[in-house]
Amino acid sequence: MTLKELLEKVRFEDLVPFILKMEDGERHLALYKMHYDMLRQLTPNPEPLFKEIKLHPSDEEHAAAKGLAVYSYFFDLHDWESALAKELIIEPEVKASLEEIAVSCLWYTSYCGFLPWQQEDYLTMMSEYTIRQAAKGYIKKYRDIDWIPSKREMMYCVKAFRNKIRSEMKQYRRHPRSLADQSWEYDGRKGWRFWKRQLIDNEYHRRIFLAGRHSDDVRERGRNLTDLSTMELWSIFAADHAKINRWKTFCGDASKRYAYMVELINKYHLLDGCRLEDSTICLSASSAHPLTMEELGLVNLLTEGLKGDHKVIIKEDDSLGEELRIDAVYHEWSHFG
Repeated sequence: MTLKELLEKVRFEDLVPFILKMEDGERHLALYKMHYDMLRQLTPNPEPLFKEIKLHPSDEEHAAAKGLAVYSYFFDLHDWESALAKELIIEPEVKASLEEIAVSCLWYTSYCGFLPWQQEDYLTMMSEYTIRQAAKGYIKKYRDIDWIPSKREMMYCVKAFRNKIRSEMKQYRRHPRSLADQSWEYDGRKGWRFWKRQLIDNEYHRRIFLAGRHSDDVRERGRNLTDLSTMELWSIFAADHAKINRWKTFCGDASKRYAYMVELINKYHLLDGCRLEDSTICLSASSAHPLTMEELGLVNLLTEGLKGDHKVIIKEDDSLGEELRIDAVYHEWSHFG
């Protein structure tokens, strides 16, 4: 039995009780749902590098810390198509049900991200150099369109940015040598100043990178049906806190998109912990299967109970086929001081 065959044998509803026992399972329930449906849509790679995945009974570490029924060291964390094609070799000592085994497999396949763009983020965020270069590109690209604060301006006007730097520096003062030894030889006040500059640079570029990439996507992907010239999209660059979310249906049927998203929100708690008072909601669908009035009503669900300012952007993106995509940015930001 391959991993693809296993996922086709089990229903997601039957997996939920075991997901809830896992580390962060409740918080990621909607993401597991999208990940499960996405894997079932993918075509397995007929010639994976390794043909088998041996599943061992979970030891105390895996069972207690992660809630896994089985474990293995041979999953393709970055190549889902190859993982789906592999034969699952279940050792005789494994007493877990198919549902428990499937949940353990989903934990491995989602290790570097539940969805393709999360995998890309996982790899990108590991390289400070890549983030820094991309951030510089976004500053050059958007400085004449949006207000992008400088490092000095961000220190003074973005309270959350300033507080994070102060918090990190307090840790440095308490344990100067242990932190300093990670990247340079400790040299008293000189080391303190260098550490602070590094913190400011890294956090600044990380924020600009995430905001710039979203701004790129909103402006350049597909065709905008909303006039962006009247929108102040710069606010995400200066936000105290910003939560950038991207969700997509995996139902393969345009008529089921609305029900799919409502189920994610109401049944699988998609919005838990990811909303702030202000928002920019971007709804995308293909020209062959445009958004319906019912689907436009999803904005009300996404902003229900929030008292801030909400912007809505509508896009045509033919790469989506019959699927629906939502990019929801929730943010809050303060004025100078």
